[in-house]
Amino acid sequence: MAAAIMSATALTSCKSKSKEESKQDLIAAIEHYNIDPVDTTGKAPLGSPDVNEILCHYPELYHATENVQKLYAKWTEAEQNMVSVAFVGKNKARNAKAKKVQEKFTKHLDERSISHMLDFVLLGDDKLNAAEWTANEPTSDLYLAIMSSIADGMAENAEHASTDDMRSAVGYARRAWKEYLDGLQKMIDVVPETTRARYIKAVNDAVRQHHIDLLNRYYNYYETETPGWLLPYDATDDAIQEFTFDAFHDRDWIE
Repeated sequence: MAAAIMSATALTSCKSKSKEESKQDLIAAIEHYNIDPVDTTGKAPLGSPDVNEILCHYPELYHATENVQKLYAKWTEAEQNMVSVAFVGKNKARNAKAKKVQEKFTKHLDERSISHMLDFVLLGDDKLNAAEWTANEPTSDLYLAIMSSIADGMAENAEHASTDDMRSAVGYARRAWKEYLDGLQKMIDVVPETTRARYIKAVNDAVRQHHIDLLNRYYNYYETETPGWLLPYDATDDAIQEFTFDAFHDRDWIE
């Protein structure tokens, strides 16, 4: 059934479509299969109103999105804990600055959510060529590099947690990211066929931007300054390869 549903969405157009037209095309492509819409009674929306309306007509996609969003929530909790424990530390002044920009940080991480991606995927009109998934290994290795940059044998004190606790926080974030990314990539099987190229792009963009965030140690999401040397999202591959993080001079527990 899933294959039939996906092939049913092979719609073409010679002109740019509005979001409303894209939404109606996807809904029309599935309606003649007489599949009961998802009962969302008592459930929070999984995306914008237009995205949620589409999802309700595609039960497999709806439930996959629901499950992947849970993995996203698990990752963001672990990621924010990593930043707090390993990068910010326990110093009251640093924590006060981080608290001031917490909303900005949370909103930034929301841009990596499946709900955020689906606006571009389901309502966009970009005609893209199929692409391969971006590998997770460089990002996974970066988490390990961050773990190894934490000084050995440090006990908890007023400035920082213990070495074990800090490395554990990074390790949990690394594992949660992998689980979230695995879920995102597996979800391709239930994404409407005409939107799959956009879906792969959205996920690949999220992987690249997350990698850059880690290289930057999310610095501008708990400090009041934004150094010019931080990597931008449009950084070249060479710039990413050559980048060296140049801060944390006031934190004796991490390089």
